[in-house]
Amino acid sequence: MAVALMAALGVGRRGPFLADPPPAPRRAKTFTGIVTDINLSDKTVSARSFFGAKTFNLESDCEIVRDRRTDGKLSDLHPGDAVVLNYDDSSGVPAAKRIVRESRGSATESPAAANSQDEARPALNS
Repeated sequence: MAVALMAALGVGRRGPFLADPPPAPRRAKTFTGIVTDINLSDKTVSARSFFGAKTFNLESDCEIVRDRRTDGKLSDLHPGDAVVLNYDDSSGVPAAKRIVRESRGSATESPAAANSQDEARPALNS
């Protein structure tokens, strides 16, 4: 009877309840740096940090956050912007899932000063 019970419980072999647990979902990696190039037609963003530079493909549902708003567009990013990118590189190519542009200037900065900064930015590659 003990042998039958052990067989029913899967003791001595890997039964369905003793199988390895499913792998944990992959956590997105984070890259913090400065935007060096944006290619609107290829939908890529290049950035550099102290540790090196990377170019990221943007996933189709990539969220771009600017000024705490999640309705940003790729065209809202400019070379020189400080960003934090959450990305996945499981396919061998870094694919950005979320880009957060760090705020520029202080909260008390005048809108005219912010506009003058935008006008002084270099044009994007297209």
